[in-house]
Amino acid sequence: RMLAIEKLNIQSSLSHIALTDKNINARMMALKKLNIQSSISHIALTDKDINVRMLAIEKLNTQSSLSHIALTDKNINARMMAIKKLNIQSSLSHIALHDKSSEVRKLAFEQLNK
Repeated sequence: RMLAIEKLNIQSSLSHIALTDKNINARMMALKKLNIQSSISHIALTDKDINVRMLAIEKLNTQSSLSHIALTDKNINARMMAIKKLNIQSSLSHIALHDKSSEVRKLAFEQLNK
């Protein structure tokens, strides 16, 4: 199965695997090859495995999805990775003032000054 995913280039098939496969390694491999931002966003927002979500956040370019993750994800590392890519000043300001983690607030404040 992993060899098949490695050879696969059809984005819709990669998206289906990345979104639905029960095997984390299969999802990760498909996600690495995936370019559909809407699917990547869905994975970043909903996958149960933090490693899969982190890879999706790394690939994510959609500012609204990055903002949602930065504002709501329960995992501090996911929020921080999203903040590093976030350009929405109002979201960064809100996070800098209200996030429960001082480390996250500090990072958001630093991003505001870039």
